Amino acid sequence: MMNCNNNRGLTPLARKNYNEDFFVRLRLVTDGEGKPFPDGDFMVVFTSTGGGRYTCGRENGVLANCKVNADGTASCFIQGGNLEVGTLKAEVRIMQDDPNYPNGKRRDVLFPNGVIELVTGASSFDDVQMEVAMNYAIVSAYELAVKKGYQGTQEEFYATFSELTKTMNSTKETAKGLQSKLEDVTSKWQELNTSITDRLSTIKDGKSAYELAKEHGYVGTAEEWLASLKGERGERGEQGVQGQKGEQGARGEQGLRGLQGVQGQKGDTGAKGDRGEKGLTGEKGQKGDKGDTGWLRLVNHGIADTTLTLTPNAMHVWGEVAQLSLTLGEPMPNVVNEYAFEFRSPATPTNLSLPATLKWYNNYTPTIRAGKRYQASIVNNVIIMGEVEV
Repeated sequence: MMNCNNNRGLTPLARKNYNEDFFVRLRLVTDGEGKPFPDGDFMVVFTSTGGGRYTCGRENGVLANCKVNADGTASCFIQGGNLEVGTLKAEVRIMQDDPNYPNGKRRDVLFPNGVIELVTGASSFDDVQMEVAMNYAIVSAYELAVKKGYQGTQEEFYATFSELTKTMNSTKETAKGLQSKLEDVTSKWQELNTSITDRLSTIKDGKSAYELAKEHGYVGTAEEWLASLKGERGERGEQGVQGQKGEQGARGEQGLRGLQGVQGQKGDTGAKGDRGEKGLTGEKGQKGDKGDTGWLRLVNHGIADTTLTLTPNAMHVWGEVAQLSLTLGEPMPNVVNEYAFEFRSPATPTNLSLPATLKWYNNYTPTIRAGKRYQASIVNNVIIMGEVEV
């Protein structure tokens, strides 16, 4: 099958003997989807390059030389002998409902891409099938309106066009009547103006209208007579035709400054900001004041008192001793109690004995070496001890 929407680039679909009877199946396609032939009238015209012509279709509801199949395709039956040797082309004419055209019908003309070769020799046995591409769906104006949301009947839909036409014609007639009245008033005004002008041109130092009225029997003052000339209020006239849009006016002056508005409510707390960059290093501070004298008193034992109960808040100092056996004395109330001591280890390392309740800081127990001096501090039952320079 071929798919197209014009009569250029035609491709042979089959070879048929020009004297042979055969049929052509036509299929309407929109966006690749098959569409049934419409219920209205259509005509298919076959012409050969040799000058032959053959038609089929439906006119006024009557099918001729063709039929519409159950699948929506149309089969055209071509009788041999009506065409001549050459290339056979098809032209599909479909009548669409459209109130904008005479008799409410619009004719669309479509062309398949395929052609049939009419020859004098043997025919091919393949069925001839043509696809006719349409760039629109075959629907009426009423069906399009329904797709857009219209909910009335088909008769009501087309009746709206008649009502619109009547309304437009009525509006035109009203405008013509107003124009005629305006012309009549203009003409009468011109006649009255001419008459007044002619009358005034003949008056020379004559009497006033009030004086003439008195001569003809009017009784009253001049003011009353003038008031009597005013007629009754006339009826409201018909609305005139809308005038043309005027030109844009000049820009107005700037208005006065408005009063200050009421203070708004406090907004929500904002999200936490990103961490700021590291600040610059500050300047070196000034030297501080001299501190108070330390509070550990010094107790020098020399090489004696190697078995001793340490008193709190004192530094007990020994020289070179082979062994030390120390315990802790009673702590002082309401102060931090520190027990401190210092000794020197001889050639044979000093044998140091301490209460078993003490805990070494960070569980580190130092090894006492020969010839080294050691200092220790005990606070809250925790002891720390290290070598010091000699």
